[in-house]
Amino acid sequence: MQVRPLFALADSLAGLMLISGCPEPEIPFTPFVDSDRDGVPEQRDCDDEDASLGAVAEDADCEGFLTEADCDDEDSTLLATAGDADCDGVLFADDCDDSAP
Repeated sequence: MQVRPLFALADSLAGLMLISGCPEPEIPFTPFVDSDRDGVPEQRDCDDEDASLGAVAEDADCEGFLTEADCDDEDSTLLATAGDADCDGVLFADDCDDSAP
């Protein structure tokens, strides 16, 4: 049995539709643009010119810290919990009690 690529099957089906009088289906083509080549499409990328910043879905405020490690993923001034465990905006090196906000 010969295995045919999916696009060949689609071409065959489109040809059958034209022969049978069916209109050719309109399939919008949206190009995959990824200028910084980080694997995230331009429409979902924090900054498509900076490969260190990924998808908005993983970092809503686009400051470089993933949502699960971010103090407040809606506020880019509050960074990662690794440097500020109580998320009060004062890094643990300067915070007398980094466990209480």
